[in-house]
Amino acid sequence: MRSYFKEWYLIPNPDKTTHTCFHLCKAQASQELSLSFSGEKVKYEACPKYVGVHPDRTLSYKTHLLHTKSKISSRNNIIRKLAGTSWGCDAATLRTSALALSYSVADYCSPVWANSSHAHLIYTQLNETMRIVSGTCRTTPLEWLPVLSHIAPPSIQRQNSQLREFLKITSNRPLPINKIIDNPPTKRLKSRKPFWIDGQALHLVNFTPNDAWRDSWSGANVKNHRLVQDPSVCPPGFQLPRRSWTLLNRFRCGQGRCAYLMHKWKFSQDPKCPCGSPQT
Repeated sequence: MRSYFKEWYLIPNPDKTTHTCFHLCKAQASQELSLSFSGEKVKYEACPKYVGVHPDRTLSYKTHLLHTKSKISSRNNIIRKLAGTSWGCDAATLRTSALALSYSVADYCSPVWANSSHAHLIYTQLNETMRIVSGTCRTTPLEWLPVLSHIAPPSIQRQNSQLREFLKITSNRPLPINKIIDNPPTKRLKSRKPFWIDGQALHLVNFTPNDAWRDSWSGANVKNHRLVQDPSVCPPGFQLPRRSWTLLNRFRCGQGRCAYLMHKWKFSQDPKCPCGSPQT
């Protein structure tokens, strides 16, 4: 490598160079090799950062997803500064901010880690992003969040990313990865689910995000389900002032600061309104 760098007039940086091992055997995966680069010892790093991704020895991407979760949480705090319960930007502005800040981080390299068992770390943060946009309570059913924020559910977005990546690769036949897709090797671990398997399956069933979203919503068992016929259509009131938008959404999903729910959450002693009936 030193000869290569010298030939092309490149200056290596040993301080930014690390090494790691990928192996199914834990003992061999954690071993530190004796490597030198330009006369300096190369440091060992269990989960090195490579083009923005932290691959680990089992390729579960837990470390990468924990880093991404932290990033989304920080960006959610920025979006939260733009709106409160009764003041702030309208829903359209918050949605644009969410897509630019939080969802751009969550979508990066998503076909690679979409099938990881730790993907829920990202989904939890994106649910919080949608709560900020919609102004709903934490007890709001998750099925309502994508509808009110006009953003497709995270799981459907990941499937769409896998399909796009699969079509992009298979349309360029000279890519070496096509040899693996055409003749996939035997899986040594049952937990491994390469993205091209799902991508191929989605391609065969003519997957489209909006149709998948409609099917998911049709099977949802939530209060006031009849108010929304097509979840992919922007809900009315997107340009309303923040206070009106928040109140409207809480009526839609049946979750708000009424006496019945305040009593249920142990913030109030009496679940009834002055008329004597439960205040819902």
